[in-house]
Amino acid sequence: GGTLSPGIPGTLSPEYSIDDKLVALSLAFDIYKAANRPRTWRLLLKKLVKGNDELAMHLGNYLKPPVQSLELRSLTQQNAKWKIIAKADRKKQDSYHAGMKKSLSENLDEARSELLEKPGTITNSLCYLFDQTRKNKNTTWRWTEYNWKMLEPEFGEDVAHFYRDGVVSFWRYHVPKLRSEGAPFNETPWAVIIGLAGLEIEAIEIKGWPKNMGIAEVELACKYASFELNGFPSWFPRLFEMYPDIVCDFLMREIRYELSIEKPETDPNYILCDVIWYGQWAWDKLAPSIYDYLKAREPINLSNLDKLLKIVQGSIFPDELIEELVARKCRILKEPDHLSRWLAVWTGVAPEAAIASFKARIGEMADQKEQTLFAMTFATHLFTGRSDERRGDVNVTRQAFKTPAYLKSLYLLMHKYIRSQEDINHTEEAEAYSPGLRDDAQDARNSLFNLLINIHGKESFFALIDIAKEHPDEAFRPWIMLHAKTNAEQHGDMIPWQPSQVRDFQESQERTPSNHRELAELAVLRLLDLKDDLEQGDSSVASILKIVKQETEIRKYIGNALRDKAFGRYSIPQEEEFADAKKPDLRFHGAGFDGPVPVELKLADNWSGPKLFERLENQLCIDYLRDNRSSRGIYVLVYRGETQHWELPDSNDRVDFVGLIIALQEQWKRISPTFLKIDNITVIGIDLTKRSS
Repeated sequence: GGTLSPGIPGTLSPEYSIDDKLVALSLAFDIYKAANRPRTWRLLLKKLVKGNDELAMHLGNYLKPPVQSLELRSLTQQNAKWKIIAKADRKKQDSYHAGMKKSLSENLDEARSELLEKPGTITNSLCYLFDQTRKNKNTTWRWTEYNWKMLEPEFGEDVAHFYRDGVVSFWRYHVPKLRSEGAPFNETPWAVIIGLAGLEIEAIEIKGWPKNMGIAEVELACKYASFELNGFPSWFPRLFEMYPDIVCDFLMREIRYELSIEKPETDPNYILCDVIWYGQWAWDKLAPSIYDYLKAREPINLSNLDKLLKIVQGSIFPDELIEELVARKCRILKEPDHLSRWLAVWTGVAPEAAIASFKARIGEMADQKEQTLFAMTFATHLFTGRSDERRGDVNVTRQAFKTPAYLKSLYLLMHKYIRSQEDINHTEEAEAYSPGLRDDAQDARNSLFNLLINIHGKESFFALIDIAKEHPDEAFRPWIMLHAKTNAEQHGDMIPWQPSQVRDFQESQERTPSNHRELAELAVLRLLDLKDDLEQGDSSVASILKIVKQETEIRKYIGNALRDKAFGRYSIPQEEEFADAKKPDLRFHGAGFDGPVPVELKLADNWSGPKLFERLENQLCIDYLRDNRSSRGIYVLVYRGETQHWELPDSNDRVDFVGLIIALQEQWKRISPTFLKIDNITVIGIDLTKRSS
């Protein structure tokens, strides 16, 4: 971009903007300086900018720069000095690198001999090549990475192999000094880092590693592993898999040391932290030793206590032993921060006893703020907190409390002590915030409710109804009642049909049940078909059955009739018997799933009204439907015409057979909230006198 007008010498072209002219002036002045400042050029530049104040000002500053402040002058001088030093350093480094490359190329055998003569010592050659592998290091969260091959393009295969073999042999001859042996917590010696590089290479390149390592070598590798940045080396889980006892003994020794020097407010961030975040593969093996440690003493550092409890809960350690320990701890501990954590663990394995203990202990506190703090700490330790979730941690707490009854109790308790009126609302805050204990406690309290509404079924529905009635904040009650209604609607929805069921229905106007609910619905339909046939059918055998007085004979007939109409959709075994030697009258079994539907059969003429009501509750609901696989049952009454009226329990009312069936169905509705695991009882009455009349 020329800035002088080609037509009129000595003038600036008028069509250019002021920015263009300033750039042109700067370039012209640089040319003027490079030409050793000719006087005629300087006069010409002054003539060109004449009449333009901004250009004239900039040219004046170029010709006579303003005096710099002392600070700026000092900074300029310092920068110039640094540039000189940096240039000298680069020259020195270039010379050093050239000399080392030449030395390695010409004296590689001597370098090998030096390593053989001084095993476990960092020679100049080894140290130099190690530095070269770190020049283009891709990660900063580990001390080393598998990158020795990057030396080949610049130094050649022989030098690269020399480095590889040197660091692989090095780690066996150097013994790191552990923190438990007096090494500083915030330092990692270069020898340890080079040893880690050798272990990384060996673990990758030796087939079957670490199969042939001796006990001393395994223990030495463990020492190196304890120094890795941000967890453990990539090869450490493989070492544990091959030698679990040796590795776990090492880890526990260092964990015990770490706990022996703990302070209440300081986290040393040593081996225990690494085991928590990066050593889940060792939890099952470590849990018994950590359990024994906790059984004998209580950590004074809460962070350490959280870590130890996390390992035990996240392992396969039995619930029964955890319950035994936490029950004892909760009896003897007085300090609220410790007690609340142990109560949370207890709630995860034995919620009924733990919730009762929580109520008792928090009730002993006179100060409301102390109660709230205790409840918040307890609630946050029922779940993984926000900080753990941000690090991708999974929820390892035991959660036996995830049933509607316990969730209801916990949710109401948390709202009682972590009051919604005091909640922190960050939605209107413009700036980011760091969540605290109150935020985590609110999340935990909400998580209890979310768990409950995601459990579909009768038990969760009644739990929500109870919460809506008992919630300490009345403003929440309509909202919770809406959730109860939604829960009931979702539970009442039919499960989508499978393609085979659609085809089955097209061919026979029936479908083969695929779950317990569908089997119960089909069983009811079959019994209603049988009722209609006996009461209304032209070929009814009701007149024959009327004279039968034994329930066993009626049961045989109804069982055979139902089997004849099974068409492979269900089965009804004969003489089926429960574990307690009790025998249901009939029980439907589906094909391809385990969810039987029991049927209780009674000859109404043989029983009094109160006894029939008692059999509905005690025999069908309590005995036959106590199996977790069954939540629906059928109560069938057959009427032969001998009894005209039945007395209702706790009443002077007398009803006929139709009234009896209605009263029994109403009785089920009344007692239904008592049997939360039973979804429904259907009462069917078969009147053998109808056909003849």
